[in-house]
Amino acid sequence: ADDPIHPAEVARAWAAALPRAEVGESTLTALGADRESLGRATVLAWLRAL
Repeated sequence: ADDPIHPAEVARAWAAALPRAEVGESTLTALGADRESLGRATVLAWLRAL
């Protein structure tokens, strides 16, 4: 959410264009504090898309 290179609005637009997609969000601050936070956000989005 705080990454200017990968804006959340673009991810949401891509997800809206796909039949079964979910967006998982995190922050660079969370990633800096806990490197596994990105993996958790990814897995949670994947589970929501099932």
